Amino acid sequence: MRKNKEGPIIQGILKNDAYWIFINRPDKLNALNLESWKELGSEIKKGCESDAVALVITGRGRAFSSGDDIKDLYSLKSYEEAHNFFKTIWNVLKSIIECEKPVIAAVNGLALGGGSEILIVSDIVVAARTAWISFPEVSLGLLPPFFMSIGPYVIGIKRTKFLSLTGQRLSAEEARQYGIVDLVVEDARLSREVEALIEDLKSYPQKAIRSIKKLCSVHLKKLEENVDMFIDELSKLTQEAESKKKMEYFLLRRRK
Repeated sequence: MRKNKEGPIIQGILKNDAYWIFINRPDKLNALNLESWKELGSEIKKGCESDAVALVITGRGRAFSSGDDIKDLYSLKSYEEAHNFFKTIWNVLKSIIECEKPVIAAVNGLALGGGSEILIVSDIVVAARTAWISFPEVSLGLLPPFFMSIGPYVIGIKRTKFLSLTGQRLSAEEARQYGIVDLVVEDARLSREVEALIEDLKSYPQKAIRSIKKLCSVHLKKLEENVDMFIDELSKLTQEAESKKKMEYFLLRRRK
């Protein structure tokens, strides 16, 4: 288990009939590298196998997750290495889809790139009013593979294409209007609103909850072939000279 000064990078806690998973790298805006993605997948598996009614994924600090660590993306040395990286991420996202329990994303702050793609596969997304969401990969010469493959089914091809081409930043309310977010709540009430939602889920017959989750997930599972196509294209883009230059510039600018 990887740790930083705040504790484990990914923290799983069973609390009040829910398995809360915290992305705990606030100094890096909860960016996720390969090991962090693997640990997130491990905690999702624990939550799905636990006695919890639902899982909640959220972030520590002012970010939900800024997505893939650009330092890791920049260091990918080959198509094969990149393909393995993104396939690992897909396996984590697929575990959310396949979990028989509802998975709630509690968006406490900014969600970018891979962090936003977690929202696309989550069953319910509750966002703090000041949170914001973007798929900015195009600015680095890359693309959001899971958003582009699953997004058209969730929010429509036109909106998916617009957000992928422009990287436009959406407020929580705008993301709700787009269909990415389900509920927008006041920042201070985020945890309480999620807990109230879990109480509602707990009050319903759990066999019905599991059946609804399973049957709705069938639609997303059918999209795996599309996902593979986008992973292939992104893996190629990570090796392009222009993309490497954009990522290098991003990292140099961040050090200043």
